[in-house]
Amino acid sequence: MTSNSQEYSDDFFTDTIHGLPIPNKDKLKELSLILPHVFPETMIPMRLPEFINKLTNKKYPYYFIFAVLAAGIKNIIPKTTQVDKLLETKYATKSIELIRKETDISNPLIIWACMIIMEYTFRVIDINLIDQVTNIATMTVKKTRLYQLDSNKNLIKLKYGYNEDELEFRRRVWWVYYFQITGNYIFNGNFIIFEQRDVVVNLPRNDFKWRYGGNFEVCGDKELLLLNDIANNQSDENNPKDHHYLIVNTYSLYKNIATFVTKRWKKNGFDEDGANLRLVLYINQLQKLKNKIDETLGDGFPTIKDKYTEHKGTVKLLLETENHVINHYLRHMYFSMFIYLYQSELVRDFGIKIRPERVKAAKQQCVHASIKQMELLEWYSKNVPSKYKGFPHIAWSLHSLISFANFFFIQDPSLKEKHTDYFNRIVFVYKSLDNNSNTVSSFLGFVNYIIDIKTKASKKNKKYEHLQDYMKPFGISEHDLEPWVIPKYGSFFYSFCCGNAGLSTLDIGEYLGEILPAENNSKDELYITPFKDLVESLLYADKQESESPKGYIYQINRTILDLTNNFQIKKSVVFDTGFDIDDFFHEKPLEFDPSFLTVNRDTPTLKMAISVLDNYDPNENCGILNLGFDILSNIFVESQNLKLLKVSRLFYEISENVSVQIRCRLWQDSCFMDICGSFNPITRGETTKFVMYSLKEWGSHKFIFALTKNDPFNSTYSSIYEYECRINNKKVAQVLLIGSRIRKIYSNSDKSSDKSNSTLEKKEKKYIVEPLFDINDIIPRCKFKDFELFEMAVNAYKIQIDVQKEHGIPSHMLVDGKNIVSIHKPLSEYAFVRCFLKVKSINIELTKCYLENISFDYDDFNQVFKRVLVVGSLESVKILMDYGKKT
Repeated sequence: MTSNSQEYSDDFFTDTIHGLPIPNKDKLKELSLILPHVFPETMIPMRLPEFINKLTNKKYPYYFIFAVLAAGIKNIIPKTTQVDKLLETKYATKSIELIRKETDISNPLIIWACMIIMEYTFRVIDINLIDQVTNIATMTVKKTRLYQLDSNKNLIKLKYGYNEDELEFRRRVWWVYYFQITGNYIFNGNFIIFEQRDVVVNLPRNDFKWRYGGNFEVCGDKELLLLNDIANNQSDENNPKDHHYLIVNTYSLYKNIATFVTKRWKKNGFDEDGANLRLVLYINQLQKLKNKIDETLGDGFPTIKDKYTEHKGTVKLLLETENHVINHYLRHMYFSMFIYLYQSELVRDFGIKIRPERVKAAKQQCVHASIKQMELLEWYSKNVPSKYKGFPHIAWSLHSLISFANFFFIQDPSLKEKHTDYFNRIVFVYKSLDNNSNTVSSFLGFVNYIIDIKTKASKKNKKYEHLQDYMKPFGISEHDLEPWVIPKYGSFFYSFCCGNAGLSTLDIGEYLGEILPAENNSKDELYITPFKDLVESLLYADKQESESPKGYIYQINRTILDLTNNFQIKKSVVFDTGFDIDDFFHEKPLEFDPSFLTVNRDTPTLKMAISVLDNYDPNENCGILNLGFDILSNIFVESQNLKLLKVSRLFYEISENVSVQIRCRLWQDSCFMDICGSFNPITRGETTKFVMYSLKEWGSHKFIFALTKNDPFNSTYSSIYEYECRINNKKVAQVLLIGSRIRKIYSNSDKSSDKSNSTLEKKEKKYIVEPLFDINDIIPRCKFKDFELFEMAVNAYKIQIDVQKEHGIPSHMLVDGKNIVSIHKPLSEYAFVRCFLKVKSINIELTKCYLENISFDYDDFNQVFKRVLVVGSLESVKILMDYGKKT
């Protein structure tokens, strides 16, 4: 017996192994029943009857017993002293020493022991021990190929011929290891040891049978014996639902989200559409995960504090509370990755257009999730006694704490006070756990470090008072006028390593894309005036939207705010090929089964989805079809595969959507087949058929209108107009005639300057208004069926537009300086005659129109007269004869 044992009663330690004291059997059994509460994810391999028997009777290898004591002895000691902390360290050190002496590393207990020691190292922040146990566990996993346990090619499995219980134990040990390396990757941004695609291990199943089943050798525990009999019964109808697999799915999803967020803003990361696609995908998967948690574990948290007193020291306590503990843990992780994902929306990247509506919505989502996470922390603190608490439960709340810290800098007393109170409530819970983990003080020290960075940036931002109005569209209130402190690459700990470079810019001038000196803030009216107008319109929209909670979210496709270094706001009709705000914004973010979220592969990519759908069997349920409209529409457009129309009615409906049809049309110019039937030389077969999968889309005036707005400089509008005239589609023809576009040109700003000295600097940008096509060029080829279409073409020169309203260009920026302009030129006589000669049916109105718009030419008149004799009415012939006689 060592000196350490003298600190306790004579019967607390009853044995000594390798010079270290071992608690008595009762204390070891007590510890066995406490561990699943404190480390719910690390204890999923625990088979309670076997674990209690082997631990209390010291049948486990000594390295495993020491690992358990290092992580858990503090939970059975009334009051932890410095002597106790030293004893914990000795247990952990001795365990690693004994593991290194093992000659057979195929025993999965080595990996499990390392992961249990990891719980101790996280509590005391011993980096050296963390590295040691991680390296040992990783080496063992690789040597035994545990990560491919359920692969048919696993030779080790075939060699040893494991039975089903041995396989299930190894599966669960693997997943404990997976949790640890995944958590380390999420927090620290370290490299991924095992890619998801390399993992071939089944999910843990039959949790109740596993936890309480197996051989029973625990004397005197009738309660555990009864549970053992129930678990070993072949029938499992009344057994609780499995939930350990949800921990796997949660870590798996978090890892994928962390990978996306880490890469999102790197130079070699995703383009904007690719990032939007993945963002919506993960939002959908989060919702499905939340739904599955609700279905399996329920969405409420009752008061369970009394149960810890009522069932203290019994198996029933674990049976009554484990679901709530795991439910709490999973929801903590859910809100953590929820904020992790939405925070990436707040990063300022100067290579893309920033959208105030999305920034504002993301902030609201982060705050809402942070409040819910705070409530979870308080429930845990009030309902779980100290000896049953585990620090990992709150380690996921860092993002919530720093989200609230941003409110320290909002100049709204009520808003600031409310969210500062939320911050203090989380800190209070942290400090209540200070005895459970040394990490608390380090955690709070790190938060203070982040707040200090934000404080210094806020002081520097005072010089930008003239820019504060420009920040209002990005805030959750009109007083939220500074960029939030946000990690640029997902984890704040990644930022800690890289300094300020790991954080998104906190400088207002940089955030807006240009540092504007106060004395020059009226220098460029082209930038300032549109910006002020935009701010006013957004503020007005916010006021209107307060009456309708979902009102503003549809405005995402209204404007794109382009804050670049050019002092320029670009106003355009937005066609976002990878994102819809409806997918982005959840009114109830609390309410998330990723049925297709498996652990043996990566999150489905677009190519994978397309591959699955190509081989779709209508008699089978296809998980891909559970994706949202936005993702499926991207799959449809990018696949260029007409077979998708037959997969389900959903894909057919997607193909009928105007925006999807536009995207198919714009997806690739080389895929366009001329509307009159001629093929583009560089296109062939299926590709062209896909783009032209439905000719009726060209008969839709809504489709054509959207096309002209998204692609005004397309060279095919003349052919489309010719086709619409041929099929007598007046609505589409009218849309094409009233369509216009603007073209930028340069004109001399100083006409008196010497031409030889004129340079680009002496020129200013001007704009001219053009029609979508030259009507004088296309009219000779058109075959009109009736007079109304013909008359529309003749009178096209009368069409006028308000350029300011239509294109956002003021009159002083137009070449002719006029705000109301005509689009088309009058028809030339040549075009008029050539068109008249192709009309299929000439009536009296058409004939009169011809005579009113041309001067007499003998040759032209003869051709027209011959044409009227063939396709005209008798009245038309008579009118022409009378006209000829008079002339």
